[in-house]
Amino acid sequence: MKKSITAITFLDVVFLLLLSVSGVIGGTAGSVLYYFAFALPVLLGAVYSRRNKDEEAGRVLLKILPDRKSVGYALPIIVPFICTVFLISFLTSLILTKLGFSETTDVSGNLLGVIVKHAVLPAFFEEALFRFIPLVLLIPYSKKNALAVSSVMFAAVHCSLFQIPYALIASFILSLTALATGSVFPCILIHFLNNVASIFFMRYSGVGYFNLIFFLSLGVVCAISIAVIIVKRNSYKKIFQELKEDKCNVEFTLSTFMFVAMTLVIGALNLWTSL
Repeated sequence: MKKSITAITFLDVVFLLLLSVSGVIGGTAGSVLYYFAFALPVLLGAVYSRRNKDEEAGRVLLKILPDRKSVGYALPIIVPFICTVFLISFLTSLILTKLGFSETTDVSGNLLGVIVKHAVLPAFFEEALFRFIPLVLLIPYSKKNALAVSSVMFAAVHCSLFQIPYALIASFILSLTALATGSVFPCILIHFLNNVASIFFMRYSGVGYFNLIFFLSLGVVCAISIAVIIVKRNSYKKIFQELKEDKCNVEFTLSTFMFVAMTLVIGALNLWTSL
């Protein structure tokens, strides 16, 4: 198991390094490297997971294509998930802004291009890298470990103290969803819709009655979704029971601790330079 966790950490390091270099280079070459940063670790992870199958534990294959069960499970979660992410992001930004820090995300330009870059690409490739690969490699040993590693590494790779809190909670919910449904498709769908909602909010916040309509719509749909979840609560409780029965302890490797520490330092330095 530790070998797999170390391999997962290595893939995340490759992703972060390529992403960082693409930002420094800029231009067409930077854009090409940006897309390559998503594709290469996923390819390496797919090859690794095939070559390092544990014959005793077996290799758990999560479904990728949608099915009625996974979609039905995911639909009531979507809007409460988006509301949770927005709330944590708002509180984090409020605290850090009060302390004098700031951070901006550029979502200007062609809307379709922005959606591809900030919603389509992350939804597919980040779910492959931070959900599919870790869960496939670690579920045979421990669902608790799979959940912890997937959540912590996804949060850490954001390298921003503005983003790490909501990314950690978001990843935890998405990993739970994948464990409950045996599929990563719900995670891709939820991740995509959350990012699209964020893009529209950042682009049009403050324009006319957009904020009122946006949050009122979210609130109404969220209330309906929570009611559905309460009615179907037994199916949502099942995964928590399975985790409770998992006797394995959560383990990380030294490389994982070092990677998380590095990303936190980068996040702190980014905050410092924003003063």
